[in-house]
Amino acid sequence: MIDPIYESKLMAALSRAKTALDQKFRPIPEQCGLSLREWQIMREIARGEARPISVISRECGMQGPSVSRIVYRLVQGGLVLESNSPNRRTKCLALTKMGARRLELCEQAVANLLAEIMELQGMTEMEKLIGLLNGLADTCETVPVRVLEA
Repeated sequence: MIDPIYESKLMAALSRAKTALDQKFRPIPEQCGLSLREWQIMREIARGEARPISVISRECGMQGPSVSRIVYRLVQGGLVLESNSPNRRTKCLALTKMGARRLELCEQAVANLLAEIMELQGMTEMEKLIGLLNGLADTCETVPVRVLEA
């Protein structure tokens, strides 16, 4: 049996790292005039050709209605353009020039911060950490949830 202290240390370390990263990265979109979710959606929109909201929702890990509300605000703000898809059944999304400039500003600030963190932590250590965390996530996804019976 695993020592419960080990579980506590793992959860505390992951939580502490997430909190520290959030505290550094969360203000960046806000300084660019975007919420964190708006920034996530705009990043996803910018990754490819105009795509429907359903694809953006899936890629961002958000519910469709939430993404639709956020996209509506982005369209009203002139940052995102909606167009009909070739089949005319769905709307496709793309960034406007203004949206692309705003996203570029955020992305540059994030890149600068990440470069500073990576310089302090070390590129080799960061690559190991990313590999370990992805490996942990992959492992956790394969382990079935076991419910204890009373």
